Amino acid sequence: MAAISLPHKCLPVDLPLQVRSLFVGAWAAAWLAVLRSDAGPAFLRHLLSRPPLTWLGQFGYSLYLVHAPILQLVYLFVVLPLGPVGSGTAILLMLGVGTAASILGAYGFYLAFERPFHQVSRNTALWHRVHLVARTIRGADALAAGRSRPDVG
Repeated sequence: MAAISLPHKCLPVDLPLQVRSLFVGAWAAAWLAVLRSDAGPAFLRHLLSRPPLTWLGQFGYSLYLVHAPILQLVYLFVVLPLGPVGSGTAILLMLGVGTAASILGAYGFYLAFERPFHQVSRNTALWHRVHLVARTIRGADALAAGRSRPDVG
């Protein structure tokens, strides 16, 4: 994480947030490209291939989608009702309860929405491949029978 957040430390403070975020995004994308190309550090590739992280990666998009509203709910219904707490306590509560709630909520979202749509997508792609093969076979049969178009005669 320190390597990914490095651009924030190196950029001038007076740059607009959008410009700073652009540099951070480009830096993170470059790191991901290095890791994907197997040119990155072996220990990092090994770490990222561990089962708990690959499990999180299955529903990473769902986690991205739901973490902000869940963290807001944790703040409203867990941190605020405690009254004035020190910033350290609030941060620990947000980290502990917020992380657990975000992971559980994201996994539920994944099971309810993302995974079924992936299955529909796979089935649709399979149907299109089967249909294409069937059309190709029909066309080859038509050519063998001396017809120029498979749907004629």
